Amino acid sequence: MLQAHMSNIRLKVLDGVAAAMYWAKVWQPYFRMRRAAGKGALILTFHRLVDDDSHYLFKAHSVQTHVRMFEQILADISRHYRVMDLNTLVDYLCEGRPFERDSITVVFDDGYEDNFRLGMPLCTRYGVPAALYVATGCVATDGGSHGALWNDRLEQALLGTCYTALNPGDLGIEGHPSLNLKHRPDLLQANVILGRAAKALAPVERNDLLTRLEKLLAIDPATYRRVMLTWDEVRGLARAGWEIGSHGISHTIMTRLPFADACDELRESKRQIEEQINRPVRHFAFPNGNAEDFSEQLATACQEAGYRSVASCVTGLNMPGANPLSLRRMGITRSVPRTLLAMERHFMAAA
Repeated sequence: MLQAHMSNIRLKVLDGVAAAMYWAKVWQPYFRMRRAAGKGALILTFHRLVDDDSHYLFKAHSVQTHVRMFEQILADISRHYRVMDLNTLVDYLCEGRPFERDSITVVFDDGYEDNFRLGMPLCTRYGVPAALYVATGCVATDGGSHGALWNDRLEQALLGTCYTALNPGDLGIEGHPSLNLKHRPDLLQANVILGRAAKALAPVERNDLLTRLEKLLAIDPATYRRVMLTWDEVRGLARAGWEIGSHGISHTIMTRLPFADACDELRESKRQIEEQINRPVRHFAFPNGNAEDFSEQLATACQEAGYRSVASCVTGLNMPGANPLSLRRMGITRSVPRTLLAMERHFMAAA
């Protein structure tokens, strides 16, 4: 307990120092001095964008980024770095060309409707090209499925219920006392506990768990808010210059699927997107994307399916000559200053 408390204090101190430096513009001379040489490219990854009217249970800034934070990041990267689209980044890597300046590529995972509603106008305003990796099985259909990812389905069930308590044992989840659902902190905790249990399950078992949860909480899934993009919105992003890549079909961690099924998702998701946007799909991102969630065999299968690049969520800088079938990325941290500081540490480590 004491160690966790001290760690929390340390994070707050770092946040305060980084914020003071940022808002006092202490970093400005530093950026002017060191932008000449380019060491590599960072891929900044976003998922959902939220605003003051959004209905959600906060998990992390990398999962739900407030639109004000997103806009400030766009303003800063467009001012201090070379902002590079995904295709150009892959060209540099394939050709082994040195980067003239430290470079940033902006991408989104999954396919949330706020990427179109909130993200596209801001990217256009700041001249920032973006890419979207869309999970095709989660695209919302007109008059049909809302297409929500399982974690959003869980979130909406908790937010929508009138019940004030839930026994995890009724869902077959052992080792936890009854969960209080009265207040937002209680809902946040329930979301974490149930989310961990659901994530460990295979897709069929996870769907069964969520169906039983909805029945226990007296929730009708038809009442859920739409949080995913429609194909019309995906096409709108493509027309606005966004690169559309694949994130699979079911958003299942690929290494948990039989290899043949994973290969089917690679090929079929590519075909579905190309059919909808009438453009080639050249890039793939592994769902979840941690080191244990993909393999060299799966990356090779991506190449054979016709993808030029494959992205993980392993953190790091992409250096000239790096393998485009093993792109590294970086998530957003607790604040704009801390995110910029994390970015600079990657570039400085490559010096």
